[in-house]
Amino acid sequence: MSLFSGAACNVKIPYSITAACDFNQADSDHMTNTPASNGNQRTFTVSVWIKLDSDNDSRSIFHSNTWPSEPWFLIGLHDNDGLIVRSYSGSVSPADHQKRTNTAVTEGSWQHIVVAVDTTDTTDADKVKIYFNGTKQTSFATDYGWTVDNYDTGVNQTAHEQQIGEEPALGRYFNGEMAEFYMIDGQQLTPSEFAVDDGGTWKAIEYTGTFGTAGFHLDFADSSDLGNDVSGNGEHFNEVNIVSGNQITSNLPPFKS
Repeated sequence: MSLFSGAACNVKIPYSITAACDFNQADSDHMTNTPASNGNQRTFTVSVWIKLDSDNDSRSIFHSNTWPSEPWFLIGLHDNDGLIVRSYSGSVSPADHQKRTNTAVTEGSWQHIVVAVDTTDTTDADKVKIYFNGTKQTSFATDYGWTVDNYDTGVNQTAHEQQIGEEPALGRYFNGEMAEFYMIDGQQLTPSEFAVDDGGTWKAIEYTGTFGTAGFHLDFADSSDLGNDVSGNGEHFNEVNIVSGNQITSNLPPFKS
């Protein structure tokens, strides 16, 4: 009798990162998606590995909605490469919400970014948490406005287009590589869900949790469809100026199999 007959074979495939996507600022490379169903605007986590090309421009990693429509939401890089998390809505006071780190994102090497949001948290300092390679950022060049309880950021909504690598109103585009892009809808998670310290090196691990209604996972593994969502939610992204040649398969983020 076959060893595998009559039962499922539950062999765990070791985790690995096989690809990344190169975004060229000069070509206005980006991706767009409009969520198929309304998710959670107040609680979510974005996790992504990025490697910046050397320049000093402001660059967008993730954006939702397009000014002058409100509310809009941005995760991006400021001129000094500090990470900024910003949202704006004229329907609340204060209207402008910003956190910008004093610590810069390292250029030329892979860095793991986690932005975990929960505006239902009554502790203002915990409404937006930012992590670089597992380290929570506590020093900010700008920190104001994230004080409105139950604030709706505009993320994960069927009425709002979402962009990876583009800030449409200002024409700002990401310049560098991205890998393992996650949106977890409805949970404010810590970096340990996505990576681990392995002998002093921060390494990606397989995310085994749920994605929520509008969550997604882009692994960039299909060169013919780099915006393919592999979470099972079907939140696929349209590629704009991105072709199969934008796929990167070497010099990828470190991972623990």
